Amino acid sequence: MARRVVITGMGVVSPIGIGLTELAQGLRSGRSGARPIQNFDGGTFPNRLGCEVDETDLYAHGQRVDADSRAWLASDKKAYMAAIATDLAVAMAGDPFAGSDSHRRALAYGPGIDYVDMARSLAPTPDPRGPLPIHDAYWRIHDRAGQPTRMPFDGPSIWAARRYAIHGPRLTNIGACAAGAMAVGEGFRMVRSGLADVVLAGGFDSMISPLGVMGFSLLGALSSRHDQPALASRPFDVTRDGFVPGEGAGILVLEPLERALARGAHIYGEITGYGASLDAYRPTAPEPAGRGAALAMRTALRMAGWAPERVEYVNAHGTSTPLNDKTETAAIKQVLGQHAYKIPVSSTKSQIGHLVAGAGAVELIAGLVAMNEGFVPATINLQHPDPECDLDYVPGAVRALQFDRFLSNSFAFGGQNACLAAARYAS
Repeated sequence: MARRVVITGMGVVSPIGIGLTELAQGLRSGRSGARPIQNFDGGTFPNRLGCEVDETDLYAHGQRVDADSRAWLASDKKAYMAAIATDLAVAMAGDPFAGSDSHRRALAYGPGIDYVDMARSLAPTPDPRGPLPIHDAYWRIHDRAGQPTRMPFDGPSIWAARRYAIHGPRLTNIGACAAGAMAVGEGFRMVRSGLADVVLAGGFDSMISPLGVMGFSLLGALSSRHDQPALASRPFDVTRDGFVPGEGAGILVLEPLERALARGAHIYGEITGYGASLDAYRPTAPEPAGRGAALAMRTALRMAGWAPERVEYVNAHGTSTPLNDKTETAAIKQVLGQHAYKIPVSSTKSQIGHLVAGAGAVELIAGLVAMNEGFVPATINLQHPDPECDLDYVPGAVRALQFDRFLSNSFAFGGQNACLAAARYAS
């Protein structure tokens, strides 16, 4: 018999705040995290905006990480964010590993892909042994003995496994913009099936690097509204011209209901369903009719045992790109029918930008925070609705609303789709 899976801890690092309190305040205020990129000199780039995590704030929170790990983690910003989010989630859950068999503990992380840091110097590194075939790019990630000096993409899960004595399954999911949601979904399935008793699950990323920003720029996916950074991310608006790249991390503690109740843990919500699918269409464009996205949503509803009319809110993928927003709108209407017009649908990317591999987990956490505090996040900057995007996108400001069930969508390059169904815990 499938077990009920509840959330007892959440940790978040976002461009509008670190920790749940700051995230909630940022969402309520409608604050945008977008600004000209600070991580590197992007003055000559065609797209120069980013939703960055403030490094002073980040490293202040990083003092909670043990000193031996700090230098290694700090070699990669996304790894540092993942470690902080992990520790925040575990602390919130109140020692979720106490009394558990270490082989019944598991990890499901969706990391951003690794990249060579070329921001500081593009000049070859002098080497007494003579010219190097790949010169600086290699030495950015290896020392002279060939040992890695930068965090590998799965490094945060290795760190977390050591820190919390996790000897059960470890899943590293490379699913682009759906990676975080898929990691949570797979963690949910581990607990639901009885494979694990405690799972740390989530995603993290930072594509605000020369390579990351230029790659998305060449695809024509980024906003160029440089004169008004705070207005650049405008999902479902007819004037939208692309997303703003962001960075962040979201980690959740998942465990079976019976165990959470037995140890007296506070329950922040329940994962009830998960769906995943592939468009099998184009690597950089969604299937226009939204059939793949709709399949993921239907699968999540079926696993949750919900009729479409039970959905009370949708946290949309909502990237602010011309193709994604209208495709997602079509998918929501396919799945929910006329009910789609009766519920709020909003995109937190309008405030935090696109966190890529971290997006799905952070947006799920945003939905859980909103559900627990009685409001629906806004889609800020929605001033001129696209006629093809005709749902209630909560434009401009948050809306007070008590709701108990919602869907969180994540749709990625490569046609990878994921949907999570989450609910308020009820005995």
